[in-house]
Amino acid sequence: MRSPETWDAARQAYLEGGGAQDICDRYGLTLSTFRARARREGWRRADMPDPEPGPELDDVDDDSPLPSLQDMSATVWRRAVRALNLGRPGETQRWLAIHARLEQQIRANEEAHLIARAMAVADRRREAV
Repeated sequence: MRSPETWDAARQAYLEGGGAQDICDRYGLTLSTFRARARREGWRRADMPDPEPGPELDDVDDDSPLPSLQDMSATVWRRAVRALNLGRPGETQRWLAIHARLEQQIRANEEAHLIARAMAVADRRREAV
């Protein structure tokens, strides 16, 4: 039997986005007991009210400058670190996966830029001959 403080901490971690199994492991709870208590006390994610809707697409300023891939990667990295510090492993993994894809695209863009520069130099040399 776990203390009310343990259950409060587990509930809070779950409502902040933690995965049920991760929380059970952290607080020494069985998954079936965790799910049963969440159902009984009404704190399953399915029991939560729908989030406020985000901005409509018409409300987004299409003329605003887009962030660079490097800026997006840095933002995503900060969010991954924040999720990690808050004990949200599932969220951390999702941010890290996005970060990896952004970094892969950054590298591909850099390689394409280097190839284009090398081809331009080669073209100039051929024209000079």
